[in-house]
Amino acid sequence: MNPEVNFDKLTQFLYSIIRKVAIPAGLYIFLLFIVSAALYFFGFAGLLGSPKAFLQITDPKELEALFLDNSIEILILNTIITIVLNFFMSGIYGMILESTYNPFFGIGSALKIVFSKQGLKVLLFIIVLQTIITALNYFFALIDLRMVGFAIGVLLQFLTCFTLPAIYVDDKGIFKSIGFSTSVVNSKPAFYFIILLMAYLLSLSGILFFGIGIIFTLSLSYFTTFCLYLAAKGQFKD
Repeated sequence: MNPEVNFDKLTQFLYSIIRKVAIPAGLYIFLLFIVSAALYFFGFAGLLGSPKAFLQITDPKELEALFLDNSIEILILNTIITIVLNFFMSGIYGMILESTYNPFFGIGSALKIVFSKQGLKVLLFIIVLQTIITALNYFFALIDLRMVGFAIGVLLQFLTCFTLPAIYVDDKGIFKSIGFSTSVVNSKPAFYFIILLMAYLLSLSGILFFGIGIIFTLSLSYFTTFCLYLAAKGQFKD
């Protein structure tokens, strides 16, 4: 499960994915951001009764009062939108997979995989994981231990980071995918943590390019996770 990796092969494969998939994935992410913004807008508008009432908020104190008076509703709204966004973002794996054999891949490749049998398993996993993380964060926030809740959430996401590739690439079951992911991560936790953290920070670096750059860099963490998953299976042996 953890063979010696030829990092030259791994790096070349990662570079080829970035070269082929980064721009289509960026356009896909841009569309998802628009959809997410619309969901938040109509969600907040629903709390106030109408879109017009939400647009009329100009005082920061009014916005703060909205958050305080509807904290549970906003928490639920944020959880739902996060689940939806993470689910559709996982479609990037569909783009990566199709790019390896079809030069004419695109947004349709992402939608095709999320609306597949594997996509249903991914959705169930994301719903459970995000609900657990949200519940933990809420509980620890109530007792003034927000950082503890945040740390546990990060740990859960780290341990299960290879679950989605395992489902999409090899059509493993949810529990087998979680088991595979945790065993791989636990075999070399420092190695995977450093690599994935670097990929995550680089994926956020697009914010520095007037914010809009993030739509083209955010997919980097998906590319890296995909390559590391293949490496854990032994694809890049010496």
